[in-house]
Amino acid sequence: MTQTRKDALQELLAKVEAGEVIQSADAVDIWPIDARSMSLPWLDACKASQGSLDAALALHIAVLPGAGWDVYRTSKYPGMIPGSSQHEFAAKVGWGTTHRGEADNPARAWLCAILKAMIAEYEE
Repeated sequence: MTQTRKDALQELLAKVEAGEVIQSADAVDIWPIDARSMSLPWLDACKASQGSLDAALALHIAVLPGAGWDVYRTSKYPGMIPGSSQHEFAAKVGWGTTHRGEADNPARAWLCAILKAMIAEYEE
């Protein structure tokens, strides 16, 4: 892998925030396939980018065990109130310091928050 894991996470986050669906080739560099593991984070990330809340939960448990989470609707009409979110859904990940993701789909918002929390681990 020519880029660092942090760079790969940032690239993946940019794709998710742009509304792209993650392909397995995008995620498998971050979470290599391990035949011994029952967890498939790369597959969960791909499914979460397609809107699967079950996959977002599985990814959260696999990569951020013990971290709190919250997924919620920001408003009925996002962006209509000055200063409000431009997206319908948001998610927070973590305890104390939280990382927030936003998207038009709750699973994608959660995936953004997970990726931001993982990126923050490299900045500490």
